[in-house]
Amino acid sequence: MFYCLLSKLAVRLAPAASITVVHAFDVPLQGKLRLAEVSAEEIEQYRAHVEQQALKNVDALLEEFPATKERFNRVVQAADPRRLILEQEKASEADLIVIGKHGALVEDLLIGSVTRHTLSHSRCDVLIEMSGMQ
Repeated sequence: MFYCLLSKLAVRLAPAASITVVHAFDVPLQGKLRLAEVSAEEIEQYRAHVEQQALKNVDALLEEFPATKERFNRVVQAADPRRLILEQEKASEADLIVIGKHGALVEDLLIGSVTRHTLSHSRCDVLIEMSGMQ
């Protein structure tokens, strides 16, 4: 089993592998909406809208691979990405996690918190794909 975090490189590395595409999303201002006494129904509608947008973004990425689309499993959840990546690693019995690292030149020299957490806690290999290296 091959495991991927939104990566074109992963498709090229393992052309016959099953790939799980993971997208953890945040629901902006959800806590503040509760404090402002926005109804639970309205907050749920907002969360569902944010989730639909995240699904569209993942589907747009998968459209770049029409010949191999059946190889992909998508996981889109409102969750902490550090937790979700490791949960999916375990659930899919992953052999490799591919994480895209994007940012300015100075940022590329540093590893972000999600990447650092994944490197520290993953049971499988982790490949960091730097921006512009696809």
